[in-house]
Amino acid sequence: ALSEADETERLERISHFKVLTAGQRFIGEEPDIPVTYLASKREGYDDNDYGIPAYTSQILTLQAAYVERFSPGRLITVDAPHFMEPVIPDQIDAAVRGVVEAASR
Repeated sequence: ALSEADETERLERISHFKVLTAGQRFIGEEPDIPVTYLASKREGYDDNDYGIPAYTSQILTLQAAYVERFSPGRLITVDAPHFMEPVIPDQIDAAVRGVVEAASR
């Protein structure tokens, strides 16, 4: 996933590399906010475009560590592809409403 391709060819039109790099300086300074991360268990982490065989074990650990930095942080694996919106809209809706409710407390 090259930065240029992310910015010009991918659906989101953002460079994930640039976003992750820019955000690194804020690690440890996360605000006290609720976060729910819906992670695809279908993603096919072993078949990724990074060419890194150990990607699966690393990404799952990193996802959990990311979520643990928030209060409350929830990591939920879902049976859906990465672009999950058309597959599990009700589950996404419930997760968003849960975050809004948690933030209102």
